[in-house]
Amino acid sequence: MNYIKIIHVGLLRSSKLYPAVRNRPVYVCLHPNCYNNNEQKRYYKNFGHKADKAPMVSKIWFTLLTVLFIAPTINYKWIKDCLSVRAESEPVSDSIQMDNKIEDESGEDGVKKKKRKEKVGFRDRKIIEYENRIRHFSTPDKVFRYFATLQVQGDDIYMTPDDFLRSITPGMQQPDG
Repeated sequence: MNYIKIIHVGLLRSSKLYPAVRNRPVYVCLHPNCYNNNEQKRYYKNFGHKADKAPMVSKIWFTLLTVLFIAPTINYKWIKDCLSVRAESEPVSDSIQMDNKIEDESGEDGVKKKKRKEKVGFRDRKIIEYENRIRHFSTPDKVFRYFATLQVQGDDIYMTPDDFLRSITPGMQQPDG
């Protein structure tokens, strides 16, 4: 009897210090109502080897992070141009241009004609070749004298902006005169 009191006191002390370590048969005998205190429990996890479902909070958090990383890289002007509607009005044109459009539409009769490229004659081709040689091989002084069209009374020769463009653009012919 004395032996059981020692075990009983020891069990009470050990339950406070080490609740997992108990002498099961003796404890059940002394406390028949509390035999389920230290029953072994199994907490199954991943029983069917299935993936754990992510909590909704983590889904929202990762979605927010993804949006915050991708949002600065988007070209919003391009998206606006694609989605917006252009409501521009047609410029007002003269009645002559309207008549020309009507004539062009009636003349086509549903068949589009090729616009013929104007043929350059033999004489014009030779002049253009000569001017290209001047542009390429002559001194700047000679190019200036050849292409300048404005001459004031006296010895002064002036070049207009059109003359300058003509002098540096190959294939453009000097105007007659």
